[in-house]
This record gives sequence, structure tokens and C-alpha cells, in this order.
Amino acid sequence: MYLNRFLTISGILPFLIILVLSLFQIYPIPLDYQFIFSTYSVIIISFIAGSHWGIAKNISNGKRIKIESNLITLIAWACILWDSIYAWVVVILCFIYLQYIDLRLRNKSYISQYYYQSRLVATSCVVVIITIFNLLASN
Repeated sequence: MYLNRFLTISGILPFLIILVLSLFQIYPIPLDYQFIFSTYSVIIISFIAGSHWGIAKNISNGKRIKIESNLITLIAWACILWDSIYAWVVVILCFIYLQYIDLRLRNKSYISQYYYQSRLVATSCVVVIITIFNLLASN
């Protein structure tokens, strides 16, 4: 159980590292932090959606979750092609919607309260970090 929380929370580290590097304008090698940040965001969204898919396949009425998780993933990947601050708003909304799916899964006891809380902390941190990153990038 602690390993799950550790792995969930450790997924935040790349977001923090990229934020700190860009905040202090540290460029050890020429990198496009915006592209790395957006790509990692979409990979994490895809991973969370995949975990929802895995849970949904064991639920008799999991069809809705499968459809939602696929749509969220496709929307998030489309945002990489959309060079706009609005794309980041959509990415944040994707994270929030995935958290809403977690809430529904928790309310039906398909995931534990412990796992739900870990995901809630991680999602909250990621949304704040994405917001800070984009506020800094827009200046």
C-alpha cells in the first residue's frame, strides 16, 4: 500500500524538476522545457486513464469509464498540437476529470480511500505546478 502511494507521489517529481529548472533558467543542455512538460503531462494522463481502463474491465458496467478514459487521453494528446495557453487549461481539466472518475470509483468501492487520497494529493499538486509553470512561461 505504501509503495502505491510512493509511486503515485513520485510521479510529481518530474513536474517539479522541470518547474525548478525553468524557474531558475537552468539549461544544462538545450531543451524545450515547454515540450517536455506538456509531453510528460500527457503521458501521465494516459497512464491514469489506462489504470481506469484496467479497473473498468473488471466492472460489469465499466463501459462508460472505458469510453471516458479513451476520450480524455485523445483530448490530452491533441493538446500537444495546440500551441496555446488554452491547451493547458484543457490538460488541467483532463487531470480534474480523471480525478472525478476516481471519486466515482471510490464511491462504489472499486478503489480504496487510501488510493483515492494519494491520487487527490498528486492531482492537486500537478494542477498547481502546471498553473505556476504556465504563469511563469507567459511572462
